[in-house]
Amino acid sequence: MKVKENLKLRKIGTNYVIVPIGEKGSELPDLIQLNEVGAFLWKQLQQEKSIDELICILQNEYDVDYNTLKEDINSFIELCKNHNLLI
Repeated sequence: MKVKENLKLRKIGTNYVIVPIGEKGSELPDLIQLNEVGAFLWKQLQQEKSIDELICILQNEYDVDYNTLKEDINSFIELCKNHNLLI
């Protein structure tokens, strides 16, 4: 899975938001804000990645156990799917 190309991550102050661009940009119904970890995941999903790959990448970046990462990544992916952000 990976994020749609018509969506970009922007940092505004200390916040991260998903910004729609182009003609299909108006399809994003809500403003999506991400924390630092969500923004890190978003950047990783610019390229096709599996959940296991994301877990491995985050384990190298953050000191968090496998089960917690898997649960948090699944929640993030679910949020992205609910907002139609992934392809």
